This record gives sequence, C-alpha cells and structure tokens, in this order.
Amino acid sequence: MKLLPDEVTKKVKEDFDVIDQDKTGFLHNKEMKQALKQSEVTLKNSEINGIIRELDFNSDGKITYSEFLVATVDLDECIS
Repeated sequence: MKLLPDEVTKKVKEDFDVIDQDKTGFLHNKEMKQALKQSEVTLKNSEINGIIRELDFNSDGKITYSEFLVATVDLDECIS
C-alpha cells in the first residue's frame, strides 16, 4: 500500500539532495546548519544537535532520507 503521492516523495528527495552537499546520502550537523542558515533560521549548534537527535530514529548521528521524509511530510495533508 502506497501512502504518499509520487510528487510528494520526489519533492522531499530533491530537498534532501540539496541539503546533502557531500552526497553521502546522510545529513550531518554541518549540512543541517548550512540549510537552516540559508533559510534564515539561526540556531545554536546545541539546538541543531537536538534537532538531529529528534530526527535520528536509529541514533547513528546522521539523518537518512527515510528519517528526513518522516520528519518533513505532513501525512494528514497527503492522505486527505
């Protein structure tokens, strides 16, 4: 059963790839900080680390595409 429309997953993947500057397939602290800075969001490193910890479901210190997808998609909006 497919829950998310292709256009949603495509857009999220594009956003992830833009943030993933070193093209490792993971988002690291430095990349998250740069993305937030470009979005004109100013956070301390400790706050960014907190965001990463919240999104990092497998606790490996980096954000995978799957973790990013879960964190950025509004399921209620996609389903209705």
